Parts: sequence; structure tokens; C-alpha cells
Amino acid sequence: MSISSLLHRRAWMALVAVVAVAGLAAACGDDDDATPAGTTAPAATATQPPAATATPEPEVKDPPLIGGYYNGREVTYLLTDVSTAADAAGLSDATGYPVTFVASLGNVPEASTAKLYLFMNGVAGPNPFGFQPNVIDSIPGDAGYSPLWLVRAVTWADGITARELKSEADVLAAETAGELTIEKTPLVKNSPVVESTPPRIGGYYNGRSADYFLTDVSTEADASGLSNATGFPVNFVASLGNVPEASTAKLYLFMNGVAGPNPFGFQPNVIDSIPGDAVYSPLWLVRAVTWADGVTARELKSEADILAAEAAGELTIEKTPLVKNSPVVQ
Repeated sequence: MSISSLLHRRAWMALVAVVAVAGLAAACGDDDDATPAGTTAPAATATQPPAATATPEPEVKDPPLIGGYYNGREVTYLLTDVSTAADAAGLSDATGYPVTFVASLGNVPEASTAKLYLFMNGVAGPNPFGFQPNVIDSIPGDAGYSPLWLVRAVTWADGITARELKSEADVLAAETAGELTIEKTPLVKNSPVVESTPPRIGGYYNGRSADYFLTDVSTEADASGLSNATGFPVNFVASLGNVPEASTAKLYLFMNGVAGPNPFGFQPNVIDSIPGDAVYSPLWLVRAVTWADGVTARELKSEADILAAEAAGELTIEKTPLVKNSPVVQ
């Protein structure tokens, strides 16, 4: 079974936007209404062109919180990135938020993922196929938790009366009883479990501002420090440290220089890509940037500027082991 092909066959054709078109009424004067005798017709006036209006900036909105189940209770999570192009398109339509296609998520080792159970039939509900909410196997704080979910497709067997299941244990028990089947798919979703929408963090990309979330990091000390710095619970997920470098993008963190809002008190971070770029990933392998002694630091706003300054001997760049899950907000 291919999740991508099913997404195209079923759910998306039901999502049709209805556009209301207003009618335009025009009022016409009476041709017989001539200017009365003894009066002067009003002088003609030049027609003024309409005033120019500014083009509004495109709206940037937060992704919706999606409801699911864990161990018998309700949880919420974000959905920002997936590993297949077809699913990115379909889920963007379903959620009303641009879900990013990131092919490199498909290369993340299974040990760095957690399990999400997606129902393909059964009890009606809000999932993309019209069935019950997804079930996940872990939440932040659990040893097996990861924001990267390898999707399992769950299908009730013919002749079985489906019921809503709310835990992995219930799903597995139903499989053992022969009531349903579970098939591992190749689809990986970046869906951090959160109780509320994280704050946006400002950075730079190619000379302009770019906002992103920060939900998970690969080291415990950084999780604690960044939780304090952002006022939002940043999760420690050790398995993110095992993600291959080819599945990450580059984030430059300044350790000194121009004062600013980063956790060390210096300028905003710089990232090397945004959604739509071939090398974009929401998983960032952090590079520590340090200005050399005697150099007058300045704010840098692009990877090209940083690399040029490194080539000029003005600063050094050190690759760190820290991986952050920081999806760029669109």
C-alpha cells in the first residue's frame, strides 16, 4: 500500500473551496433629464486616476494544532514537513498550511523515528482519509519519543465492526486478534508534540528575515538552556543526534560579536536554506561562529557573508554535534 497514492485517490478531492462572487449593479441616469433653460450646465472636470494602493504582504500563519491519541488520552502536534512530494501537496490542502516536502527525511534511520498509526478505514473522524485521529506511541519525556514519525497504515478487516482505538496497545491487541492489519509505510512526518503553538524565533536567510520554531534538540543540556531562553519546553531527543548529516541543513550560531537575541546574547542565527530550496531541512546541524580577536564584528545576514568573512580570516566556524528541530514558518 502506498500512502502517497491513497492520498491522491481519496481525501483531497473532497476538499473543494467555495468562492462566492458578488454581483455588480450599475445605476443609469435618465436621457430626458436635460439642463433646465436659464441655467448653466456644470463645468466638466478632469477624471482623476484612482489612487495607487500598496500590495499587501503575504500572510504568514502558524500551522494548526492537530489532535491525536496517546495511551488513551488526547494530544496535539504540529505538521510541518513530510518525506514525499505527493503527501506534502495533499496534506497542505487538508490542513490549509504549506506542508513542506523534504526528501531527506526519508533517509532518517528508523531508530531516530517514532510510530504513528494512520487509520485507512473504520470509525469516521478528522484524519485525511476521513477516519479516526492518529495514534502515536510516545510523547516528550518518553525514552522512545521523536518528532519524526514513521507512519503505519492501519486497516480494519472485512466483517469487523470498527471501534475507535486510543493507544498503541489497543492497536496491537486488535492486530493480534486478527481484526486489523498494520503496514509500515515509507512516509516520515515531522510532527512535534506540543500543547500550544511555539514562539517564533527570528533569524536571517540570504539577507532577509526568516522565522522558525524550536521544538527539539539532540542534547540534554541544550534542551534545558533553550527551554529557559525561549520560555517554551524544548524537548531532549537523543536520537536526533543519529540523523545523517545529509538529512540536515546548516545553522550558524554566533558565540560573540554584535549584541542580539540569540541564547548567548549575540546576533540572530543565520540559516542556509528555506522551504522550497533543494537542500532545506527542518533539522539543523549547528555551526558555532566566533569572531577573531581584534576584528570589528558586524551583523551578517547570509551564509555567503559568513563564508566570505571566514575566508578573510575574520572569524572561525566550528561544526558542533547539536541538531535542532526548527521548522521554518511559512
